[in-house]
Amino acid sequence: MWETVNHITYYKERLLRKLKGLEKMPDLESNDDTFTVTESGEEAWQQAVTRLKKIHADLREIIEALEEGAYDWGGSGHAPGEEVMSLILHDAYHTGQIVLVRKLQGSWPARRSFS
Repeated sequence: MWETVNHITYYKERLLRKLKGLEKMPDLESNDDTFTVTESGEEAWQQAVTRLKKIHADLREIIEALEEGAYDWGGSGHAPGEEVMSLILHDAYHTGQIVLVRKLQGSWPARRSFS
């Protein structure tokens, strides 16, 4: 799961930087590098989770501020709104993987209340 968290974080940060107009992140050799975990232990895991949550919150703030024309694009590449939708699908796919793994390992709650 940690590998997937790092992968999701990488792509969220990449889009956040692009939407903020910041310098592009350095290209990695391959997509496999986005899954790399270089630390271990509970504290490092919590830092990875905290980083993901912070980048997600920052990205959400930027997305909420997108203008109505965010899905129309006159330039090259994809419109910002298209990239946001692509990231949402990407997150949904990998979140499903995490839920499945947790269910298989018995760490997903057997019963959940939504009230």
